Amino acid sequence: MAEINAVWALDFMRDTLYGGRVFRTLNVIDEANRGALGIDIAVSIPALRVMAFVERLIELYGRPGAIRCDNGRELTSEAFGA
Repeated sequence: MAEINAVWALDFMRDTLYGGRVFRTLNVIDEANRGALGIDIAVSIPALRVMAFVERLIELYGRPGAIRCDNGRELTSEAFGA
């Protein structure tokens, strides 16, 4: 069995409300137990918002050994990589 807090996975989802307005979610899960650590929901989730959300999760759960994410524009910006 994998170790809790060893790897977190970040992924975005997108959906549309009945009125046509698009929103996004940032989902953070622990890969060991597939538990949702947090979900951020907004119309826009830029890199600085991602970083602030992940920092809040680190305060709650501790720092993970690694973070797995795709190469979407929010996660490849200079702000996120710094």
